[in-house]
Amino acid sequence: REGSVITKNGKKYNGEFRYDLYADQIEFKLDGDVYWIANPELMEYIKIEDKLFVYYDKDLTDSKQGFYYQVLVMGECKLLYRKGINLKEAEPAKPYVDPKPATFIDRKPLYYIQKGIAYPQKVSKKGDLLENLSDKKQEVSAFIKKNKISATNKDELIDLIEYYNSL
Repeated sequence: REGSVITKNGKKYNGEFRYDLYADQIEFKLDGDVYWIANPELMEYIKIEDKLFVYYDKDLTDSKQGFYYQVLVMGECKLLYRKGINLKEAEPAKPYVDPKPATFIDRKPLYYIQKGIAYPQKVSKKGDLLENLSDKKQEVSAFIKKNKISATNKDELIDLIEYYNSL
């Protein structure tokens, strides 16, 4: 897909990109060959069509320990999304049972909140939301109750983080 990369030093590169969900890599096409971004920690963000991706190192001493996140809300507080898949190995034939090919199985989507330069924090329940947004706890708590926000509903989380950023 058409996209662009902005590096942390401000350089922009346009081209064809794709996100490999299984390998958690951004790949790009150059002169007919496919490559992946070898140093994702040098990228500010990667845009593929209408999706924006960022990369955060889990361990600052080893850049291969990070992950790509899709940005759902930009601002002082970002709402990030990670989806993944697992590979279920092929099963050989058994007596009276046909073989089964390897298949991909979707993992549950995960949502994260990232404030400032802190590492993204996973949110899976309302308590996680209140803990991560504790600097405006009263307003956030009232918004969650009034709008019946679920920590697992993408659209509701987008509304919450947009509200938080507007405070």
